[in-house]
This record gives sequence, C-alpha cells and structure tokens, in this order.
Amino acid sequence: MSDILPDSATVSRVLWQLRDEWDLNPLYSQTDTVDCMLAQHCNTLALIDDTSEVSCAYYEKASTAGNSQRMKILSELLVTEVTYVDTLKNVVGVYLNPMREAKVLSETELREIFSNIEVILAFHNDHFLPAVTYAISRPEMAVGSVFLHHSAHFRLYSTYTNNHEVS
Repeated sequence: MSDILPDSATVSRVLWQLRDEWDLNPLYSQTDTVDCMLAQHCNTLALIDDTSEVSCAYYEKASTAGNSQRMKILSELLVTEVTYVDTLKNVVGVYLNPMREAKVLSETELREIFSNIEVILAFHNDHFLPAVTYAISRPEMAVGSVFLHHSAHFRLYSTYTNNHEVS
C-alpha cells in the first residue's frame, strides 16, 4: 500500500470531471424499466447466439399477468445481474481506465481504490451472467445449481470488501 494517498477532494474532483466529460446521468440505471432492460439484453443475446429467441420468449412470459412467481423472480434475477454487469463496466470504462491512461494515480493507488473490480467484472460478464441466462431460459434447469457451481468464485468479493476501508 502507498503511504501517500490522494486526498478525497482530489479523487472527488477527478471523478466529477470524468462524469462531466462522459455526460453520465446518475439516474440512468434507476429510471430504466424492466421491460426496456430485458429488451436490450435480448437484443444483445441475439447477436451472440441462436438460442436468444427461446430465452427472450421466456423472459417476456414472466412480465405478463398470471404467470408464476418463479418466472417473475427469475426475470428479476436476470435484470439485476445485467444491471450489475453494466454498472461494473461503467465504473471500469468511465473511471478506472481513463484514470489509468491519464496517469492521474499510480497503479498502487488505483488498486487501493478499485481493488479487483476488473476481475469481478470478468467473472460476472464472462461466466456468471451467461450461465444464469442459460439456466433461466431452460425451465427444467435448477438455477440454484448455477450459484453452487460458481460459489468458489464469490470469494473474489473477500478481496474487494477487505480493501473497502483502504479505498
């Protein structure tokens, strides 16, 4: 760890500058509707694989009245995970990478502030979200098995949370 950390005013100023530069609206993720997010995710899936029609049809069923509580919960799980991955991408793309490229802070200081967020993003984006999406699109699959299968990877958060006070 570095003995000299930037003061909070400096970090705050840099973050606000990046926010203004990238024209970020802090209410964006709060105002998206579930349907809009599902549609965006389904459009992304359509570019990735041919099973997206099945997956998206399943999600759309969950939003109609009279469907099972399980389908609604699974849809909420998907929306939450997609939102989380998008938020991590924004933090890395809008804050971490520009600060790294501009050499505003040293690598040590960036690690102290952002910890292992890039590893967490890679896990969720490349492994966990696709596995959840696949499991949800197949009603016969137990979604809980996805959590069990990936449970060891959730230890990534111990590094992140243990570094919280330092950051």
